[in-house]
Amino acid sequence: MPDAANLLLMKTLTVDDQKRIRLPDVEPRQVFAYEKEGAKITLTPVEPATPRPARLVRENGRTLAVSHRPMTLEDTKAALADWP
Repeated sequence: MPDAANLLLMKTLTVDDQKRIRLPDVEPRQVFAYEKEGAKITLTPVEPATPRPARLVRENGRTLAVSHRPMTLEDTKAALADWP
C-alpha cells in the first residue's frame, strides 16, 4: 500500500458499472496483457503480429501464390520480385 505522500501524486481511475476503465493515454482498440499480483494490476501493451508475406510455390507444374490472408496486387508484385 502506498504511503499518504505518494497517494496525492498518483493518478487514479474509476471502474464503471460495466467494469470498464478509461485509460487516457491509449489508442482505441489497443490490446493489453493483464497480470495481477495481489492488489497490483499490470497492463502491458501487446504489439499486433505482422502478417506473413505471400510466397510462390510450384505444385503439379503450376505456380501458386500462398498466403494466410487475402492478397493485394502489391503482395503479388512483392512475391514475384523474389521468384527465381
